[in-house]
Amino acid sequence: MTRSLSKKHDEQGISLPYNLQHITHVQVDPSDSTGFSGLPEEWRQILKSSGIGKEETMRNPQIVLDILEFRSAGCTRPAPPRAKDFKAASKDAVQFKLENPLNHIKSLKKAGEGSSGSVYIGDRLSDGRRIALKRLEIGKQTNIPALENEIAMMALSKHPNITECIQTFLWERELWIMMEAVEGGALCDLITNFCLEEDIVAYLCREVALALSFLHTRSRIHRDIKSDNILIGLDGSVKLADFGYCVQLTEEAGRRNSLVGTPYWMAPELIRTQYYNEKVDIWSLGIMAIEAVDRCSSPKSFPFSSLVRWFPREPPWFDEPIMRALFLITSSDPPSFRRKGMSTETSDWLSKCLLENPEQRWSADQLLQHKFLLKAGCFCSFRVCLNATGQAAKSSKTAALVSEMREKGAKHQSKSHN
Repeated sequence: MTRSLSKKHDEQGISLPYNLQHITHVQVDPSDSTGFSGLPEEWRQILKSSGIGKEETMRNPQIVLDILEFRSAGCTRPAPPRAKDFKAASKDAVQFKLENPLNHIKSLKKAGEGSSGSVYIGDRLSDGRRIALKRLEIGKQTNIPALENEIAMMALSKHPNITECIQTFLWERELWIMMEAVEGGALCDLITNFCLEEDIVAYLCREVALALSFLHTRSRIHRDIKSDNILIGLDGSVKLADFGYCVQLTEEAGRRNSLVGTPYWMAPELIRTQYYNEKVDIWSLGIMAIEAVDRCSSPKSFPFSSLVRWFPREPPWFDEPIMRALFLITSSDPPSFRRKGMSTETSDWLSKCLLENPEQRWSADQLLQHKFLLKAGCFCSFRVCLNATGQAAKSSKTAALVSEMREKGAKHQSKSHN
């Protein structure tokens, strides 16, 4: 037996976004300590603690007001409503089996726990397939439409570079999502422990771009591309995960202006609450590429540190307070790699991702044809930090990944010589 999670929510669809109203009585005022007169007191306090100086405010008053509006509204919003046809497809995709999912799994082990629930790894009884099982408690505060949207977007987005949603269960006020297991860990763990060379970065970016090409062709925007949401399989596969912010564009609503995502990876047009399309994912992909190149934990971890200038940081502006980071993203030149010695094609590819004008910013399909991604190898050649000889991985998952990649790389080389 299967059913939707909530008939009430099925009838209403996905809840509307909040409407943001620009405050029209605010004026630039050089005599005021904030640079504005007429600011609500809450906004004044936010601006004073933001790290944005008065001189910066005077040079970019509209950007500062846009960011204040963004900050006061919060970074997340309910998803917008769907068009009729997509709503029907979404409803069909979100069907829950009303039975205990544990009856279908063996050798279940807890893999992790977060604020939203727990994740388990096990083997499916029917065929022995390795699966991940996410458990969520359903309570009064549970955002059911958001959960239904996340599940629907995963279920409707079947692609080799997207984490597969296999089945969902509803049992004793708990929601269980059965997904394919991707046991190599997240990309953020990999790039924290190892310095990746350009061909490996090209491979990772290509695989994510393939996932984005699939989504964007179907008028879907992921809206939360970052290293935390890219999973690495022990076989070298790369999977896009976490569809909580994913949205379907429709004929009635071909663009969005809702504020969702993770601030440091956000495109300028999204922060400014302008209407945007799938190009916001391309900007975030560029920031993810910067992470993969520049995010190294310590030069002591790598024997070839003399070849690289080390920057133990995360995305650009990550060391800044959120308000100031949002200001810098929208008022500064696009960021670039901080590691020295990057090839011309790699830097050029990044510049195409981070064009400030979204109309000029390259699409996923265009990026896939760039020379930088064309030099990426297959997963068999995905060898992580081979030069780090004798250096132990900092996590067992990463160590297993490195061992697996080395073995596959050696086999690939052996076959090519034969």
